[in-house]
Amino acid sequence: MNRLNLPPLPVPEVLREMLKEYPDHIERLRETLDYFVKTSSPGVDPFDRVVWLLEDRLGTFIVQATANLERAQTSGNEEEISAAKQELLLMSRVSRKNVWIGDETMWEYVQKHGDALL
Repeated sequence: MNRLNLPPLPVPEVLREMLKEYPDHIERLRETLDYFVKTSSPGVDPFDRVVWLLEDRLGTFIVQATANLERAQTSGNEEEISAAKQELLLMSRVSRKNVWIGDETMWEYVQKHGDALL
């Protein structure tokens, strides 16, 4: 099977569940996983690569949440500040690899399609 015929790699269930209030974030993760499937990086283990790509994308969520908190604090609106703090806390939790690395879906996908992913 070549790369063009590979099925999509689903977003790990734990991330979908944790980010259910942030459908745009789930979509961005899906785009990241689609990029992983459609591109290669010779000499890099595919599982390591998918983990690094997800870590990078999740890191952008923290940066965005931090900016949202700074905007909320500037506004002085306590409800916005509280919501932004909750968002940042969630994004910090989600970005911890130990939260999602145990999802077998990614490992099984790489094992099944490893040759096409190289």
